[in-house]
Amino acid sequence: MVEYNGTRLLIETKCYSTVTAPEHRLADACEELRRVSGEGSRVLAVANKVPAEIKTQFWKDCRIRVWDVANLLWLFDGHDEIKKEFIAQLGYSVQAIKPVPPSSKLFQKTPPSPRKSAPDWAKRLAQIAPDKDHAADFEKFCVEILKSTLNEYLTLWRTQERSNNGLYRFDLCCKIKLSVARDIDFFDTIQQYFNTKYIVFEFKNYSKPITQKEIYTTEKYLYEKALRKVAVIIARKGADDHAQQAARGCLRESGKLILCLSAEDLLRMADLKERGDQEPVDVLGAKLDDLLIDLDK
Repeated sequence: MVEYNGTRLLIETKCYSTVTAPEHRLADACEELRRVSGEGSRVLAVANKVPAEIKTQFWKDCRIRVWDVANLLWLFDGHDEIKKEFIAQLGYSVQAIKPVPPSSKLFQKTPPSPRKSAPDWAKRLAQIAPDKDHAADFEKFCVEILKSTLNEYLTLWRTQERSNNGLYRFDLCCKIKLSVARDIDFFDTIQQYFNTKYIVFEFKNYSKPITQKEIYTTEKYLYEKALRKVAVIIARKGADDHAQQAARGCLRESGKLILCLSAEDLLRMADLKERGDQEPVDVLGAKLDDLLIDLDK
């Protein structure tokens, strides 16, 4: 229940695995919301697409307003952290979805919230010492940048997953969103030719470049049957020559793709996102190109 501008809203939220919300599920949700006791305007907020004629139908039949993903994107505009987290949780890309205000006069008199200035990622990184004692801070920093730059393409964002035997864990696992591969070359390549749907991320806050040891440890997390054959290691100081050779060896011998990024690469992705003149994922694409072009027998 929300009080806003003198109006009480009774809001039910739903999120379905499909891009477009199933009509029969919406009908069930509206019926459930209709029976809720209490005075106020009833709203069903859905993190999926809902056709305009369906919205009209539920308003006529149940007097319930349906807000879909386009409406929510409009509502979250100017609230960058909320919008970023919302998009990151969706199972599909919203790049082609135009934000649309809800069909209500409730928000027309509300001035838009001022936009916050872009985070100073380089300054934040400088405040994190490059050592194991600050590994958790570095991991949090990396996840925040990745969510900021890749939330259009990835979902799930499952952190610190242990293996079944509990002997090792990876830092982060993400799932490629529906339809993304058709539009983004990097994701198209890894889905089609590496048979992967999930990407493992590892974060190394070392004061020196990582070695082949970290490559071989990460390789253990990758399995074809789990649709998880791609990993990205983000190391504070990048990777040394032996690590790069080990990554090429993993690709040659087992078909597992391990890309190594430095903190500088991560900052560049954030800069591309802020400037808007190039996709941040192009940094990963360039790393993939370099690895494949330099691969020998």
